[in-house]
Amino acid sequence: MKFASAIFVILVAACPLNAYKIPTTDSGALAKEFQDFIDLIPFDQIIEVTKTYYAQDTQFHNIIQLMKTKELKQWMLDIESAPEFKLLINYVQKNGLDIYYLVNEFNKSLNLPPLVSGIKAFFGSFNNKITGGYIGYLIDVIALIPIEKLSNLTIEKSKNSEVFKAFIAEVSSSKYFDFYNSIFENKHYKNLENEAVNLGVTRNDFYTFSPIFVFVTAAFNL
Repeated sequence: MKFASAIFVILVAACPLNAYKIPTTDSGALAKEFQDFIDLIPFDQIIEVTKTYYAQDTQFHNIIQLMKTKELKQWMLDIESAPEFKLLINYVQKNGLDIYYLVNEFNKSLNLPPLVSGIKAFFGSFNNKITGGYIGYLIDVIALIPIEKLSNLTIEKSKNSEVFKAFIAEVSSSKYFDFYNSIFENKHYKNLENEAVNLGVTRNDFYTFSPIFVFVTAAFNL
């Protein structure tokens, strides 16, 4: 399920590039399911907190700079070149969510080549009070997100939405297990992890939160 979360991160990361709307294909069924989650996320507030941290907090700033390195780009390219990745996004594409468009927008924001075939910079006054550090950033952002509503929505869709249930079954399939494990055994990920440790991030935290760091870098053009 770690990579299922990463897929969701890609959706969220690309949403600011598409006016917070998930593009559809054919029936649009899966896009409609995920749009309900996106609609609960206060993007404007998260953007304000994020740009304030980037301007004021040295540790967070350095982590984001790490997400711009060649190692990060090569890690993303290795993931996208895996046949299981293509299998998974083809499933998503066929079930009504234009994941190819979103991945291409995600790649564009990180200066990566398109998977097939601009992003707006955010400015502000930087007057927000921040807790500080990457842990403080996570605390401040989580405080903005309606966790209970998102949890309840997940439970509701898991019970009542055939499209959502089928998606969860697909991403949880054992055919992807080796692929999921390989993502965090990748040499470029390991190099990023070592650099993150030098910035004061624990290995466990980097494993857990690296999708968020990538999301912030891609979505907000920091």
